[in-house]
Amino acid sequence: MASPKLDSYWITFRGNIGACVDATSEAQAAVYGAELRGLIVTRVQRLPNPANPRLNFLVPGPAYCRTPGECAKAGYCSARHDCAS
Repeated sequence: MASPKLDSYWITFRGNIGACVDATSEAQAAVYGAELRGLIVTRVQRLPNPANPRLNFLVPGPAYCRTPGECAKAGYCSARHDCAS
């Protein structure tokens, strides 16, 4: 049986503080974010790539996303350059 697909999510906490959480769903990301930071989650948005700060490291590889707030709003990577380089 295949394990669930992990994605990276940009979690916004009360006070407009943001962080990246790796999870299998938006709901799970909200739970992880609240547990790991001890803050109230106000928004959860999927990211195309992991970003910093990262609260957990379930998706392998570095944090390529350099503008997580913008990418989360757009729903895709808005960079005109290759963030992986």
